Amino acid sequence: MPLRETLSELHQAAQQRPNPDAIISRWQKAVNALYALIANNLSDYTTEGLLLIQQREISRSEETLGSYSINELHIIAGTETVILSPVGATVIGAHGRLDMFKRGYANTRCMLLWNGRTTNAGGWQIISPFVQDHPPNRPYSKSFFEATLDQLLKQGS
Repeated sequence: MPLRETLSELHQAAQQRPNPDAIISRWQKAVNALYALIANNLSDYTTEGLLLIQQREISRSEETLGSYSINELHIIAGTETVILSPVGATVIGAHGRLDMFKRGYANTRCMLLWNGRTTNAGGWQIISPFVQDHPPNRPYSKSFFEATLDQLLKQGS
């Protein structure tokens, strides 16, 4: 009888595990909502032709979710590009993480963490060691995102 109980418990636990497709879909929606927010926040610069924003589909694979497609955001300023690249939906301490870095400088990156509660600005936190006069991690705001983007664009200049 102990084996039956063990198997029954394992079966019930498997039934309660979140559906990987649902997790992926939720993560993709959160990332797309963040990109829309960023595009809106930077719209003055894109309207003036100072920035170009593009999305590119990439593939990710996570042990618990399998492979899936998701968009990466490229913010182009002249000859420089800052990339927001989704790392994964299953990360410790968050419901998702994106890395933000200047092309060619991937070893110095910022992180955006998603709390999983909302897809608006309040659902995201920016961890940036580059912005002076600010704590290294803060809730997403237009001003802090712009300050982080500014510092990344200045790297190597």
